[in-house]
Amino acid sequence: MTATDLTQFDILSTLSETPECTRQLARLDNHDPPVQLITFSEELSACPEFRRVLKTDRDMLEMLRHQSVVHLLGVSESANGLFCWTEQLEAPPLRARLESDQHFSVDDIIEVGWQICSALQQAHNLGVVHGFLSIDTILVSDSLSVWISDLGIARWLHVAATSKDQQSSETAERSESLITVSVMASQSAVEQDLSDLARILADMLRQADSQESTAAAEQSLRRLLDSMLDPDQPRIPVTAREFQGRLGELLLGSGEPEIPIVDERNSPGVGKRSIIVELFDPMDSDTGTASGNSSISAETASRQHKLPILVIAAAAVLITIVAALLF
Repeated sequence: MTATDLTQFDILSTLSETPECTRQLARLDNHDPPVQLITFSEELSACPEFRRVLKTDRDMLEMLRHQSVVHLLGVSESANGLFCWTEQLEAPPLRARLESDQHFSVDDIIEVGWQICSALQQAHNLGVVHGFLSIDTILVSDSLSVWISDLGIARWLHVAATSKDQQSSETAERSESLITVSVMASQSAVEQDLSDLARILADMLRQADSQESTAAAEQSLRRLLDSMLDPDQPRIPVTAREFQGRLGELLLGSGEPEIPIVDERNSPGVGKRSIIVELFDPMDSDTGTASGNSSISAETASRQHKLPILVIAAAAVLITIVAALLF
């Protein structure tokens, strides 16, 4: 879908309105499904920094296609200013779910983090960082599908807002790092996204439904998040892919029983014996029990062992006698 003018959009409803932008549910040229139309104010559209960062991100964001990203579908300009349109999803933001006292299990939290990491890694590969990941910009469906919204857009709005006030050196430094985009996103900006995600998961974990079956996974996840949020520790993992890998290990490992190497049965009269040793115990052909538990006495076993030898010897004697009679 392409658009060159706002008149091509059929406005269905207004979603939100701020001095910077208006968000509306709209249909473009009668195409389904509806999209979210974001119209920026005339003052914002005239801001050089805003226009510059939007232009820098636009092509990469339009190329980015990931199942966990709300896709930017287009950017254009009308007589009244810049506007863009994105996918419109029915899933509510994570804030709404948390404020409704919905409690996620530990596995759910790990799954949410895993999906977000996947989306962040693809964005970072294109040189795009979110910068403002929060419970308002993460959407979660009833089936636990997850999307990142406002990728790029949140950064544009922040750059425009901070360009008006550069009195704080910290704010200026953060704005500069958010404007700078190259083939690969800067490490500091990537780490900011990972820290934001770790903080969100830690908040979810504090009100999670704890279960005995996932106690080990919960402790491991807590240690991982605490280490990422501790300023005195080196930030590991340092990429979204590494973070995703750590979460994947927890997701696959949670609730899975360990396979014992040694049998630890405590039956009366039976010592602790290696499972491997038991596998190679000789078995009786009739009863299928191990030789150590057989009811055949040692004397009987000895006679059974000698019987084939006696038969062979008797046959040899008989053959010798017959041969002598014939010749």
